[in-house]
Amino acid sequence: MLVAAFKSNLGKSSHGGQTLYDHVMDCTRTAHTILTDARFAPTAYPKSKRDQLLFSVFTHDLGKLDERFQTMLASAREGRPLPPKRVKHEASTLDFEALLREDMAEVCAHLEQALGYRFTEPIEIEDALAFAVSHHGLFYLSFEERENGVLPRVR
Repeated sequence: MLVAAFKSNLGKSSHGGQTLYDHVMDCTRTAHTILTDARFAPTAYPKSKRDQLLFSVFTHDLGKLDERFQTMLASAREGRPLPPKRVKHEASTLDFEALLREDMAEVCAHLEQALGYRFTEPIEIEDALAFAVSHHGLFYLSFEERENGVLPRVR
């Protein structure tokens, strides 16, 4: 479901509107090349970190699924005025946490097929969420203890 959502939503407004899927796959292919090509690959980089990084790069723009963000992209693509309130996609990341958790296996299977890469190590969803929230350096992810457990918060 997450892969399909990425394919049916915008990731960029320029050049006619690149899909979210095309954008994150471009990023993931670049990361895959750096991690696996003998000319670039860091030799001591653990497999667990490689798995985590590829998963996190693919899901880094999860917050762009936000309807308000999609409206902004569509407006920009079509040359219409932007809505008065701008949305930062990183701040919407946690709105899609359940979808990410639910579709983690689907994402790994999709990337295995698309890249010819085998995921063998556990993926830490909290690390993927932190990557998505912080990848532009505007926000960070904190975890707050509450009576009903530990809750992630975008700050």
